[in-house]
Amino acid sequence: MKSLPEVRLPPLAVVLLLAVLMWFSARAWPGLVLAFPFRRTLAAGIAIFGAAACVLGVADFRRHGTTVHPLQPEAASSLVVSGIYRISRNPMYLGMVVFLAAWSIWLAHPVGAAGPVILAAWLHLVQIPFEEQALRERFGEHFERYARQVRRWL
Repeated sequence: MKSLPEVRLPPLAVVLLLAVLMWFSARAWPGLVLAFPFRRTLAAGIAIFGAAACVLGVADFRRHGTTVHPLQPEAASSLVVSGIYRISRNPMYLGMVVFLAAWSIWLAHPVGAAGPVILAAWLHLVQIPFEEQALRERFGEHFERYARQVRRWL
């Protein structure tokens, strides 16, 4: 059996799995819902921010003609360091965490608040180190310089 860091799951699949589990937890324990005024408006605004980070990240990758496939970072044809990548080395993942946080607010369920935390931890401890190692091997000092200049998240 593979150890956890060797197991590769598409991050979008993890987001969808967590979103479904958050929804089920809200339905399983409806008495825990913490509804508050304007929560859906707040959630929608936060979701737009998260979606925008993802879209901008993908657009920058496409503009540079490199892969967005998270399970094959070694296939990257260029290191993208412009656009939104001047602010965050992982804007797509940041957007996914923010989007899941918006979903948590929409559901207004305390158990669901664990979803974005679990996603951020998994990305930070498993997915991103895997990708960064591949980028180090592929781009060497260029990646190291970039990693020193731009934070992993924000």
